Amino acid sequence: MPKITINEKEIDFEEGLTVLQACELAGVEIPRFCYHEKLSIAGNCRMCLVDMEKSPKPIASCSMPATDGMIIRTNTPLVEKARKGVMEFLLANHPLDCPVCDQGGECDLQDQSLYYGFDHSRFTENKRQVKEKYMGPLINTQMTRCIHCTRCIRFANEVAGIPELGAIGRGENMEITTFLEKSMDQNYLQMLLIYAQLAHLHLNHMRLKQDHGN
Repeated sequence: MPKITINEKEIDFEEGLTVLQACELAGVEIPRFCYHEKLSIAGNCRMCLVDMEKSPKPIASCSMPATDGMIIRTNTPLVEKARKGVMEFLLANHPLDCPVCDQGGECDLQDQSLYYGFDHSRFTENKRQVKEKYMGPLINTQMTRCIHCTRCIRFANEVAGIPELGAIGRGENMEITTFLEKSMDQNYLQMLLIYAQLAHLHLNHMRLKQDHGN
């Protein structure tokens, strides 16, 4: 059975696992936004960076296949600096409205920013504003909160079988939208919200009510 060393601890793993999955076997928690075990690997959030011996730079653990004899470290100063850099870019355009956000208190971005975020921003530019999208009568959108993890797109394509969501633009101008601005198949909308990472998609009748018992 192949072996991998993670933070000086050697473990056995099955072939076909990624470094992130091997880290979970070793009991090491790896931060991530875009990864989901039931979806294809996107590797676009870069929050899961780890240090691999003989690699000149950190690697994305969610997309790197684990191989026999690999030596991985997840707690080095280089890894911490890389994750803090990723978090700084994620928060550069993210609205600071946690107290009134539907996901407040249950948000992965909020939790991980406590560990890898800064208490101030070095960006002085205005945050971007994204036009709201129409995805049907049941869903309310606040797309400025979206961090482009693409989990909703991959769910729609791979699980629901309704390729109606996609991304347009590049970099800061990237937006998640339905093709031709049409509404989505209503049968899968609630499942879509489960896979969406943040509160940019939520049910109209549940908005601002989830945390108040209404």
